[in-house]
Amino acid sequence: MPMNDTYNGWSVQTLNNEWLTLQVVPQLGGRLIQLALGDYPFLFVNPALADYEPDITRLGANGAWLNYGGEKIWPAPQGWNSPELWPGPPDPVLDGGAYAFEKGGRSLTLTSPYDQHTGLQISRTVTLSEDAAEIKIRVEFKNQSDTLRHWAIWPVCQVQTPLLQAVKVICPTNPESVFPQGFKVVHGLVNNPQFGLNSAGHLQVDYQYLVGKVILDAEAGWVAAVNCTNGKVLLMCYEFESGKEYPDHASVHIWTQGKGMIYSRNRILEFRDETPPYLEMELVSPLKELLPGHFSEFDYKLKTTTIPPDSVVVTVRQTGVIAQLLTISKEGNTCQLRGKYGVFQNGLLKLVSQSMSVDILTELSVSPLEGVELDVTRNLTENPARLLLEFWNEKGQFVEHLDLVNF
Repeated sequence: MPMNDTYNGWSVQTLNNEWLTLQVVPQLGGRLIQLALGDYPFLFVNPALADYEPDITRLGANGAWLNYGGEKIWPAPQGWNSPELWPGPPDPVLDGGAYAFEKGGRSLTLTSPYDQHTGLQISRTVTLSEDAAEIKIRVEFKNQSDTLRHWAIWPVCQVQTPLLQAVKVICPTNPESVFPQGFKVVHGLVNNPQFGLNSAGHLQVDYQYLVGKVILDAEAGWVAAVNCTNGKVLLMCYEFESGKEYPDHASVHIWTQGKGMIYSRNRILEFRDETPPYLEMELVSPLKELLPGHFSEFDYKLKTTTIPPDSVVVTVRQTGVIAQLLTISKEGNTCQLRGKYGVFQNGLLKLVSQSMSVDILTELSVSPLEGVELDVTRNLTENPARLLLEFWNEKGQFVEHLDLVNF
């Protein structure tokens, strides 16, 4: 349930369930300032701005951007050469303004001040799941101006990197991508060693404290940050709208904060050693036409789980993620069955052999707080038609096949 609380010296609104604690600072741009699975915090929070409250300008010294961290909503496309582009950050209204809020059950609705430059007022409702380690978010852009506007909704999630090379970002590429590699580097080194394709064909960002940005026309509907040391996973999940116009043709952006140079705002910017380390996972909605008084909407989810250490996410299902697909090694009648997984809610995984009959080979109680490493050896006197890894919820209801292998 929502509670009044403090975090880093700020007054926050807190939502929590069995697994998650979400803390929100309405007065700092409506940010979700921290999200923790158990005792593990996912989001970057700028230590230099702890307990800092902005003055009436909502900006720092000489108009500087106050990058508090957390997760927030921006308008896209971004730029500085046209009134039809959003010239932030800094932005004293949508990024840094004091948002109004309303609490209700497991939900919190945040509403921005009106921004004259974009014509927008942002509203978003954040709802914490009752039975899973996930948050549903609905964002609304309302055109409060008297002229036609075109904007996309741009959630930006800053992820902490406690051990620089332990955190990776995974995003499936589009098989029919407009980008030759399935992605495009738009800031930093063109041959940035952090960006490449892994064995599953997904973009994998191996964070090395180098500044850079990559964009993708990703259609799979998810992007994941993984701490490979402890297996903690934060996902942003969304619906890709095929055939719609996306700014820069991209539905996902990934930013790496670190050392190096970029060309932005018509000048070269250099990032030095004092730059705090973090990653950004960013979603972008299709560009929407907004008549005066009209709304656009974008829905997405933040999901969390734990996979075995030294793994990455291969694919995402309704009830969890696969970090290693189910594999079978057979010698005579002896089969060794292996796989790695994470789940979004408490339940039971049943490994089932299906042929003329159905046999349960093993059962595992599972939780979002612990990674699942399946390693089972069984004697199978006949070849099954297939092996199924079933997820059953705490009510004893079958939900889905998390994984399967056909023979």
